[in-house]
Amino acid sequence: MYFSKKSYPLNNIISKENFYTFDEIYKENYSSIRNYIFKMCNNQSISEEITQDVFIKFYKYKHKIKYEKVKAWLYKVAHNEAVNYFKKNNKINEHLNDSLQDTSNTPDRVIEENHKRKIIQAILIKLPPNQSTAILLKDMEGYSYDEISCIMGISYNAVKSLLYRARQNFIKYYEEVSNL
Repeated sequence: MYFSKKSYPLNNIISKENFYTFDEIYKENYSSIRNYIFKMCNNQSISEEITQDVFIKFYKYKHKIKYEKVKAWLYKVAHNEAVNYFKKNNKINEHLNDSLQDTSNTPDRVIEENHKRKIIQAILIKLPPNQSTAILLKDMEGYSYDEISCIMGISYNAVKSLLYRARQNFIKYYEEVSNL
């Protein structure tokens, strides 16, 4: 199956180089989607499992997705699949990150870092999908506002506004959790 790089009027001739295959989209996006999910669940096997589910859904619905929206669609589905996984399995995270298993860390520090990571993951899951996606893309993946704009299919100013709201909500949820 091929995807058009851009919309063409019916009277234009469309050459084969203006299309991408499923395999090309998979190869181009697999690592970034898997890493995005890993940052939510902190577990390699779970992130790979969810990533496979994302691409299975993409394959199923590929004919309905415009090429320009593929990356945003993949991130949105990745977020939703991760949230569904956590709800279904009634857990946020059972495994420590490799960095937390560093022998230079004291046991107390490892426990504290793991606790913080679980809180952050729980808050990201509580946020609306577009807000948690924006935070993960900017603050954890290091994408620029322009790159986030392209990935999510929204304007530069909308990204700035979305990140502001997302961070405000993150702080609100963090304060609620801290007061428990």
